[in-house]
Amino acid sequence: MFYLQINIIMKKLFTLCAFALGITVSVSAQQLATFEDGADNKLAVDGWWESSLFVISPSIMDNPSKSGLNTSNKCFGAVNVANADWWGNFGPLKLTSPIEITEANRYFKVQIYRSIQPKEMVLYFNDLDHEIWRGTISEDGKWVGAVFDLGEKYMGQELTDILVCFSANWGDPRTGWGVGTYAFDNYSLGSDPLPDGVTPIKDLSGFNVGFENDAVTNQWISKFDMLD
Repeated sequence: MFYLQINIIMKKLFTLCAFALGITVSVSAQQLATFEDGADNKLAVDGWWESSLFVISPSIMDNPSKSGLNTSNKCFGAVNVANADWWGNFGPLKLTSPIEITEANRYFKVQIYRSIQPKEMVLYFNDLDHEIWRGTISEDGKWVGAVFDLGEKYMGQELTDILVCFSANWGDPRTGWGVGTYAFDNYSLGSDPLPDGVTPIKDLSGFNVGFENDAVTNQWISKFDMLD
């Protein structure tokens, strides 16, 4: 299965040329949480949110769409009320023990789902002063995967918390939004920048280094948006 569309890629994660040249990457990974019953999860729901914004407050919940990229039973998420504003619209997760960001774990991977609302979300490293990513996912009602490079900004720092603002609607209309479900799953850190389920291209015959051939680039990723 190819990794589904990604339009939320980390700052300076890797270049297409690197994979065209067959660069070798490590595959070590550290699972932070799958949220399944009995799993050794290193993330716990812990922190503040404004309860009036939620039909279901941030919690470990049933997977809202067991299909495609994520067929597991449980995930972390919440359900917003209609017209939920951004302040206090937070989903806080705390690590059971801090983790130092090194070359061995610089790539942060997570699966993301939203039901109907094309609003921006924000992921934070420890607190609201340190963003990992701000943006929207490519499709409603479908799990997508994302990879972010923590190394450039956070190398040598300790990760203690992963916070999300589910509905960052300061740049969107503040009203007119219906009830919306947001979910996150399969958090991990590792040294491998490739999205889960994607392997490096080994047969380079016919590979167009100019990347004009979409069919070729879609062998390993269907959308690649570098951030400034």
